[in-house]
Amino acid sequence: VNRLLPAGWRFSLDSQFAMQATNVASWNIVARGSTIAYRGEGRLEQWDQFGTVERQSHAWQRRFRESLQQLIESGSCEFLLSDTHDHQVLVDSYQNCILDLPDLEAMPAMTAAAALVHALEEGQARTNRTAHPSIEDFEHDHAAAISGMERDVMGRSRYEEGVLTVPAGVDRTSVPPSREFQMWIPYVRNPAAVEEGDVVAVILYMRGNSILRSRSAGFRNLAEFRSSAASWTPGVATH
Repeated sequence: VNRLLPAGWRFSLDSQFAMQATNVASWNIVARGSTIAYRGEGRLEQWDQFGTVERQSHAWQRRFRESLQQLIESGSCEFLLSDTHDHQVLVDSYQNCILDLPDLEAMPAMTAAAALVHALEEGQARTNRTAHPSIEDFEHDHAAAISGMERDVMGRSRYEEGVLTVPAGVDRTSVPPSREFQMWIPYVRNPAAVEEGDVVAVILYMRGNSILRSRSAGFRNLAEFRSSAASWTPGVATH
């Protein structure tokens, strides 16, 4: 989290902070495989009180900080943190409340920030449900997170229907753990007119459900994005 925040800010989880303090919420964190559950209160602290250093950071970092602050102020969230690749999880699991830290670390910084607030926004919605969440609950919370804080941080909307794999046709719902492929994820300016305007793509190099590395690329439009994915060959970067 601190790697993604703008300069002048620090995030911490500390069980000593009182729940009434400003910008504090209860977040349960359990190290995967550990027998000890750590319950902490999340807090954002600003050591640059005039914001001079923060203004020199990227705009997406400032938007990430604003989203994280809003999440902290709005309620609790529970996750298991996996510090090794969980081959059943791509970034996060809504149903099992897992965050895969190596996946986040392997993503471009801005995309990792967007993915993290997406997972936390979904997680808060799930935590606030009284009944065990259904598929319909997930679809609702997932769509809300895509059009909510993920879009706020990225400055664009993820176009899920436009996600491609290289090679084409990989079934992303049931990938063997050893299968290597790429996932090309487009972000568009206007989700109501996806064929118009430029595209920023996040390209994930995958093994099963684990992200090995990643890169970002820009395209003039979706047609160029699709053409580049279709013509990609190993060892050659199209952009």
